Amino acid sequence: MLNIREKIIKLTKEVIPYENFDENTELINDGILSSLEIFVLIQSIETDFNIFIPEENVIPENFSSIISIEKMINNIINNNEL
Repeated sequence: MLNIREKIIKLTKEVIPYENFDENTELINDGILSSLEIFVLIQSIETDFNIFIPEENVIPENFSSIISIEKMINNIINNNEL
């Protein structure tokens, strides 16, 4: 079973299979992830993790790297458990 970070990497590679990146790569600043690709990735994340990403979380900082996406997902999951 994949952990959260591995799932995010898998989903991101499905959205942008032609790009090379790792968990620390600046996905937005390096021009790897476009705005359209972010929305495709959001849909994939919501489906795969069975969560809803609120509009206020759709900001560049939350999609700047695999690690930042992971933090956002963890925050959403933890807030839903309260």
